Amino acid sequence: MALILLCENDLVSEGCLVATLTAEGHTVETFDTTVDLVSRATETEPDLVMVAEHAPVFDGYETCVQLRQEPTLKPDLPILLIVSERPDPRRLDAVRATGFVMRGRPADDVRSLLVDLLGPLANPRG
Repeated sequence: MALILLCENDLVSEGCLVATLTAEGHTVETFDTTVDLVSRATETEPDLVMVAEHAPVFDGYETCVQLRQEPTLKPDLPILLIVSERPDPRRLDAVRATGFVMRGRPADDVRSLLVDLLGPLANPRG
């Protein structure tokens, strides 16, 4: 089981992600703004952060930079951007995002990504 912090500005997408992730046994905390997400990340030890590319206050790219500069967080903390269109890989590399998940992807795609990122913490269920 993993602690996943999520900031998604699309409520339908957020609901689908929360349902998928909690069904896998993960604890998911949702945030209305990236300011709140970054603050909580520094108070906890999240296993994964998922943030919308166009999140409120700071976009997902700016949030990646803030999280990577935070000395209290693991340097290899997986950070995924939630996107509607495939992002430029150079932009992901520039902010040291771990990767991305396409908004509205099937639950199996999300599960597969969790296994790749979290290993034993992914707790996949058939």
